[in-house]
Amino acid sequence: MIKVAWNQELDRLKTAQQAAYERKQAAWQAYDEARKRTQEVYDAMQEAWQERQDAKTEMNREYEARQAAFERNDVIWDEYKRIRDRNNYQLEYLRRDADTEHQAMISCFEEANAAYENGDRASAALYSSEGHDHKDRRNSLNDEVSTLVQEIRDAKAYAESAAPKVDSSAFYAAKSRFEAAKAKHQAKDADFKREKAERNRAKAEFERLQQEFLQAKEAFQRKRDEVRSEKQARQDEASRIITSATGRFAGKAAKVRKRQDGRTDIFFSSGEHGDDFGHGHVVVDQNGSIRYARDEWQDKHTEYLIDDTKEDHTRI
Repeated sequence: MIKVAWNQELDRLKTAQQAAYERKQAAWQAYDEARKRTQEVYDAMQEAWQERQDAKTEMNREYEARQAAFERNDVIWDEYKRIRDRNNYQLEYLRRDADTEHQAMISCFEEANAAYENGDRASAALYSSEGHDHKDRRNSLNDEVSTLVQEIRDAKAYAESAAPKVDSSAFYAAKSRFEAAKAKHQAKDADFKREKAERNRAKAEFERLQQEFLQAKEAFQRKRDEVRSEKQARQDEASRIITSATGRFAGKAAKVRKRQDGRTDIFFSSGEHGDDFGHGHVVVDQNGSIRYARDEWQDKHTEYLIDDTKEDHTRI
């Protein structure tokens, strides 16, 4: 099994991937919390909407009831006004005719008195009889006037007793509740729109960081595959050159040492000798598989190419 060796660039990419992952997870948490808050506010907004609709239904019901009362009231009072206007029209002529008859009566009686005082009894009787005729017509007209006046009074009394008393208090109370429910819904709707906008912003941020994480992951995987490929190439080259006690490894000076347990050590260096200070080290088991590989010591770092052993490989 080939284990990926320590590599500064690979380590940097791994760190970048982990940081991108943590940012993405934090963004997901923020988005999830925003989504839950948005749902809660949406539910509250829907509840407020239902309250508004219920209040509107109640207000409309009270309005219709009030309008029906107004209409019944108008019908009764319109009938009273019809009787009043009709009778008043007749009363105008009746009173005028009654006044004319009254004046004619007075004139006749005055003529009768004058004729009587002058000894003209026949003319006095004639004027007196004519005066009584005017009086009878006057009284008849006054009776008609009284009847029409009484009809107006009766119609008014009926209207006052029969017309429903319109009480608008229930309607205005329902209207007030509707206005309160409407204001509450509008406030909840504004809260929902605000939370929805924040949720969408958090979602967009999460999606952006998700892409950033995927790019960082892809970059790390590409580098890891590259390092693995390089290490595999070194392993293959090491396997090919282990044919004698001396030779070259990866284009560098190399020394090979056989162990009693059947394993082989390969020391390689960019110097003149394979075991120069800071040399690299490869261990091959008796089956020809590389069990351990350490690159040359450079920049105070030791790059372990392969390490399937748990042994302590000390630099020579």
